[in-house]
Amino acid sequence: MIGALIAKDLKLYARNRLYSFLTVFALLAYIAIYFLLPASTDDEFGLGLVLEVPQDHPLVQNFVQIIEPQLFDSQEAMMASLEEGEVIAGMAITPDVLAKLEQGQAVNLPLYIAPGTPSYLQEALADAVGVTINDLISLEGGRRGLVEQTEEVLGPDLLGESLSMRQRMLPLLIFFTLLLEGLGMATLINQEVVADTARAILVTPLRTSQFMAAKALMGVGLAVVQVLILLLVTGQIAQAPLQLLVLILLGGLFMTGMAFLIAAIARDYMGVLTWGIVFLLPSILPGLAVALPGLANEWMEWIPSFFLVDGLHRALNFQVSWAELRPDLVGLLGVSAVLLALGSALLRRRFQ
Repeated sequence: MIGALIAKDLKLYARNRLYSFLTVFALLAYIAIYFLLPASTDDEFGLGLVLEVPQDHPLVQNFVQIIEPQLFDSQEAMMASLEEGEVIAGMAITPDVLAKLEQGQAVNLPLYIAPGTPSYLQEALADAVGVTINDLISLEGGRRGLVEQTEEVLGPDLLGESLSMRQRMLPLLIFFTLLLEGLGMATLINQEVVADTARAILVTPLRTSQFMAAKALMGVGLAVVQVLILLLVTGQIAQAPLQLLVLILLGGLFMTGMAFLIAAIARDYMGVLTWGIVFLLPSILPGLAVALPGLANEWMEWIPSFFLVDGLHRALNFQVSWAELRPDLVGLLGVSAVLLALGSALLRRRFQ
């Protein structure tokens, strides 16, 4: 009976011209967007430097040779370059700073960061500059640790593993694919509830649990098939096939649970769209934070979709182990179970 119900739902879904068109169009659009995005990454971090001291000083000479910065005549010119994004970080070596270093006194050397630079990259740059200067001082005078540095790195350290925009956007494109299927499933269930089709079906020997299982299997199946097509065409399924398959399955469950919840509380088609915006649009934020790290904030980790996007990001771009992926898998499974249970309970009440 579950198989017959799934076959019926597939026919109804195909007859819905809006979602059947969007399903095909969106998938093709996501594939096109992926290949249109830049595949290369700029590994040069561009450090700006203002020298208010003689450039022939041994310490300054060695620092310039190692870092290879872009030299500016004034701090104003360097700040303007930072705002334009021509360099990612800048600093100034003043006579006071140089004198303290020569005397063995600790200094706090400010490092100016371009707007929108991810926090983990800020920390990595500060560490690199601080370690370089401290090593140079140690070679000259046997003194270490005169330049203060921050050792805590916020987020994954990508200093040696830069990601292209194509790599950053793929988890978000996968999420959009799942999101669209979630809205389509919510619309399909809501239409059956509003038209009393669901109640009529449940008058038959079909149990409510079988009805829910059929909907869940269809929702997860449609989502998994489309995401697999996206990953196969882009060639990214080979990165971590088993991990990605588990994440996709759990992502399908997550969106199906969200669809159950929306279908249960929405009163009509417009209600599905309205509640879809309320529930699903905030879920996009973690994906945007991955694609555009400058938007990232710690509070985004409290959005349930974070487990899905973060897991996809790690599996696709960092080839992490199962142990490293476990927090995302456990969190995603827990959230999906809660959404499915809550959505199913609310739907049962509407069927009564």
